[in-house]
Amino acid sequence: MKRNYAAFLVIVLFGLIVLANCSKNGAKRPDETADYSMVPVIPVTNFNFSKESNEGLQNTDPSGKLPAGQRIIAPLGLRTGGCGSTLTGSWSSGGYHQYVRDTLRFDTLSSDSAKIKIALSALVVPNRFTVYTPAGLVVAASPWMGTANYTGPWGQSINTSSSGTLNFLRGTQPYYLFLVETSVNGTTDTYSATLSCTK
Repeated sequence: MKRNYAAFLVIVLFGLIVLANCSKNGAKRPDETADYSMVPVIPVTNFNFSKESNEGLQNTDPSGKLPAGQRIIAPLGLRTGGCGSTLTGSWSSGGYHQYVRDTLRFDTLSSDSAKIKIALSALVVPNRFTVYTPAGLVVAASPWMGTANYTGPWGQSINTSSSGTLNFLRGTQPYYLFLVETSVNGTTDTYSATLSCTK
Protein backbone atom coordinates (compact mmCIF):
# COMPACT_ATOMS: atom_id res chain seq x y z
CA MET A 1 0.00 0.00 0.00
CA LYS A 2 2.86 2.39 0.85
CA ARG A 3 4.44 1.60 -2.53
CA ASN A 4 1.22 2.60 -4.42
CA TYR A 5 0.97 5.79 -2.37
CA ALA A 6 4.59 6.68 -3.13
CA ALA A 7 4.04 6.05 -6.87
CA PHE A 8 0.95 8.24 -6.78
CA LEU A 9 2.91 11.06 -5.11
CA VAL A 10 5.68 10.79 -7.74
CA ILE A 11 3.11 11.09 -10.56
CA VAL A 12 1.44 14.10 -8.92
CA LEU A 13 4.82 15.75 -8.29
CA PHE A 14 5.84 15.13 -11.93
CA GLY A 15 2.55 16.69 -13.13
CA LEU A 16 3.13 19.78 -11.00
CA ILE A 17 6.68 20.16 -12.34
CA VAL A 18 5.41 19.94 -15.96
CA LEU A 19 2.67 22.47 -15.22
CA ALA A 20 5.14 24.88 -13.60
CA ASN A 21 7.48 24.54 -16.60
CA CYS A 22 4.65 25.36 -19.03
CA SER A 23 3.82 28.52 -17.06
CA LYS A 24 7.47 29.54 -16.85
CA ASN A 25 7.98 29.07 -20.61
CA GLY A 26 5.07 31.35 -21.44
CA ALA A 27 2.40 28.84 -22.45
CA LYS A 28 -0.42 30.87 -23.98
CA ARG A 29 -4.14 30.66 -23.54
CA PRO A 30 -6.02 29.62 -26.70
CA ASP A 31 -7.18 33.20 -27.35
CA GLU A 32 -3.57 34.41 -27.31
CA THR A 33 -2.34 32.12 -30.06
CA ALA A 34 -4.32 33.61 -32.94
CA ASP A 35 -2.27 34.22 -36.06
CA TYR A 36 -2.57 37.87 -37.07
CA SER A 37 0.10 37.65 -39.79
CA MET A 38 -2.55 38.22 -42.46
CA VAL A 39 -3.66 41.53 -40.92
CA PRO A 40 -2.42 44.39 -43.13
CA VAL A 41 0.23 46.72 -41.79
CA ILE A 42 -1.11 50.17 -42.68
CA PRO A 43 0.69 53.41 -41.71
CA VAL A 44 -1.32 55.92 -39.70
CA THR A 45 -1.94 58.83 -42.08
CA ASN A 46 -3.97 62.08 -41.82
CA PHE A 47 -5.58 60.94 -38.55
CA ASN A 48 -6.07 62.46 -35.13
CA PHE A 49 -8.07 61.67 -32.02
CA SER A 50 -9.24 65.31 -31.90
CA LYS A 51 -12.25 65.97 -34.10
CA GLU A 52 -11.34 69.56 -34.96
CA SER A 53 -7.87 69.52 -36.56
CA ASN A 54 -7.39 69.86 -40.30
CA GLU A 55 -3.65 70.50 -40.11
CA GLY A 56 -1.18 68.73 -42.32
CA LEU A 57 -3.68 67.58 -44.90
CA GLN A 58 -2.13 66.04 -47.94
CA ASN A 59 -3.57 64.00 -50.70
CA THR A 60 -1.24 64.70 -53.56
CA ASP A 61 1.47 62.49 -52.05
CA PRO A 62 -0.24 59.45 -50.46
CA SER A 63 1.80 57.66 -47.82
CA GLY A 64 2.25 54.44 -49.75
CA LYS A 65 0.48 51.46 -51.15
CA LEU A 66 -1.65 49.05 -49.19
CA PRO A 67 0.02 45.67 -48.65
CA ALA A 68 -0.10 43.58 -51.80
CA GLY A 69 -2.09 40.46 -52.45
CA GLN A 70 -4.44 38.54 -50.23
CA ARG A 71 -4.10 40.77 -47.16
CA ILE A 72 -7.07 42.90 -48.25
CA ILE A 73 -9.60 40.10 -48.35
CA ALA A 74 -12.81 42.12 -48.11
CA PRO A 75 -14.88 42.18 -51.30
CA LEU A 76 -15.93 45.50 -52.79
CA GLY A 77 -19.48 46.26 -51.68
CA LEU A 78 -22.32 48.04 -53.45
CA ARG A 79 -22.78 50.66 -50.73
CA THR A 80 -21.54 54.19 -51.45
CA GLY A 81 -21.16 57.20 -49.21
CA GLY A 82 -20.51 60.86 -49.86
CA CYS A 83 -20.65 64.24 -48.18
CA GLY A 84 -23.18 64.20 -45.33
CA SER A 85 -23.64 60.43 -45.21
CA THR A 86 -23.02 58.05 -42.32
CA LEU A 87 -21.72 54.51 -42.82
CA THR A 88 -22.31 51.93 -40.09
CA GLY A 89 -21.70 48.26 -39.59
CA SER A 90 -21.66 45.46 -37.03
CA TRP A 91 -20.03 42.03 -36.76
CA SER A 92 -20.51 39.32 -34.13
CA SER A 93 -18.57 36.26 -35.31
CA GLY A 94 -15.25 35.73 -33.54
CA GLY A 95 -11.79 36.80 -34.63
CA TYR A 96 -10.34 39.29 -37.10
CA HIS A 97 -12.72 40.67 -39.74
CA GLN A 98 -12.59 43.09 -42.68
CA TYR A 99 -15.96 44.62 -43.51
CA VAL A 100 -17.06 44.81 -47.14
CA ARG A 101 -15.28 47.82 -48.65
CA ASP A 102 -17.42 50.87 -49.33
CA THR A 103 -16.99 53.38 -52.15
CA LEU A 104 -16.69 57.03 -51.15
CA ARG A 105 -17.95 59.38 -53.88
CA PHE A 106 -16.77 62.97 -54.05
CA ASP A 107 -17.48 63.59 -57.74
CA THR A 108 -19.98 66.33 -56.84
CA LEU A 109 -17.20 68.46 -55.30
CA SER A 110 -15.85 70.87 -57.89
CA SER A 111 -12.64 71.79 -56.08
CA ASP A 112 -9.61 69.52 -55.81
CA SER A 113 -8.76 71.31 -52.57
CA ALA A 114 -12.08 70.45 -50.90
CA LYS A 115 -11.48 69.17 -47.35
CA ILE A 116 -13.00 65.84 -46.43
CA LYS A 117 -13.48 64.83 -42.82
CA ILE A 118 -14.65 61.42 -41.62
CA ALA A 119 -15.69 61.33 -37.95
CA LEU A 120 -15.01 57.80 -36.70
CA SER A 121 -16.49 55.88 -33.77
CA ALA A 122 -15.43 52.42 -32.62
CA LEU A 123 -18.57 51.94 -30.56
CA VAL A 124 -18.00 48.61 -28.80
CA VAL A 125 -14.66 46.96 -29.60
CA PRO A 126 -11.59 48.28 -31.48
CA ASN A 127 -11.72 49.22 -35.14
CA ARG A 128 -9.22 50.50 -37.70
CA PHE A 129 -10.29 52.68 -40.64
CA THR A 130 -8.46 53.24 -43.94
CA VAL A 131 -9.23 55.38 -47.00
CA TYR A 132 -7.33 54.55 -50.19
CA THR A 133 -7.51 55.09 -53.93
CA PRO A 134 -8.68 52.37 -56.33
CA ALA A 135 -4.97 51.91 -57.17
CA GLY A 136 -4.29 51.07 -53.51
CA LEU A 137 -2.60 54.31 -52.39
CA VAL A 138 -3.32 55.08 -48.71
CA VAL A 139 -4.78 58.57 -48.30
CA ALA A 140 -5.86 58.44 -44.65
CA ALA A 141 -5.64 55.70 -42.02
CA SER A 142 -6.36 55.47 -38.31
CA PRO A 143 -4.51 53.33 -35.81
CA TRP A 144 -6.45 50.62 -33.98
CA MET A 145 -8.78 52.59 -31.73
CA GLY A 146 -11.05 51.58 -28.85
CA THR A 147 -10.79 49.36 -25.81
CA ALA A 148 -10.30 45.61 -25.45
CA ASN A 149 -8.84 43.41 -22.72
CA TYR A 150 -8.09 40.54 -25.10
CA THR A 151 -5.37 39.85 -27.63
CA GLY A 152 -5.91 41.17 -31.16
CA PRO A 153 -3.97 42.68 -34.06
CA TRP A 154 -3.16 45.57 -31.70
CA GLY A 155 -1.31 43.28 -29.25
CA GLN A 156 -2.28 41.93 -25.78
CA SER A 157 -4.81 44.70 -25.06
CA ILE A 158 -5.72 48.22 -26.14
CA ASN A 159 -7.13 51.28 -24.39
CA THR A 160 -7.38 54.40 -26.57
CA SER A 161 -10.08 56.88 -27.43
CA SER A 162 -12.88 55.26 -29.40
CA SER A 163 -13.40 58.32 -31.61
CA GLY A 164 -11.24 60.29 -34.00
CA THR A 165 -11.17 61.79 -37.48
CA LEU A 166 -9.63 61.14 -40.85
CA ASN A 167 -8.90 64.37 -42.74
CA PHE A 168 -7.77 64.61 -46.34
CA LEU A 169 -8.15 66.68 -49.50
CA ARG A 170 -10.24 65.48 -52.40
CA GLY A 171 -7.41 65.90 -54.89
CA THR A 172 -8.05 64.83 -58.46
CA GLN A 173 -9.55 61.51 -57.35
CA PRO A 174 -13.38 61.55 -57.29
CA TYR A 175 -13.73 58.06 -55.76
CA TYR A 176 -12.03 56.37 -52.81
CA LEU A 177 -12.39 53.04 -51.07
CA PHE A 178 -13.12 52.75 -47.35
CA LEU A 179 -11.94 49.73 -45.36
CA VAL A 180 -13.03 49.00 -41.78
CA GLU A 181 -11.45 46.23 -39.69
CA THR A 182 -12.18 44.71 -36.29
CA SER A 183 -11.35 41.73 -34.12
CA VAL A 184 -14.02 40.44 -31.74
CA ASN A 185 -13.92 37.98 -28.89
CA GLY A 186 -17.33 37.04 -27.50
CA THR A 187 -18.98 40.37 -28.27
CA THR A 188 -20.43 42.31 -31.21
CA ASP A 189 -18.55 45.08 -32.99
CA THR A 190 -20.37 48.22 -34.09
CA TYR A 191 -18.84 51.22 -35.84
CA SER A 192 -19.96 54.46 -37.41
CA ALA A 193 -18.27 56.85 -39.85
CA THR A 194 -19.80 60.22 -40.75
CA LEU A 195 -18.52 62.09 -43.80
CA SER A 196 -18.49 65.87 -44.14
CA CYS A 197 -16.99 68.12 -46.80
CA THR A 198 -15.84 71.74 -46.92
CA LYS A 199 -15.44 73.24 -50.39
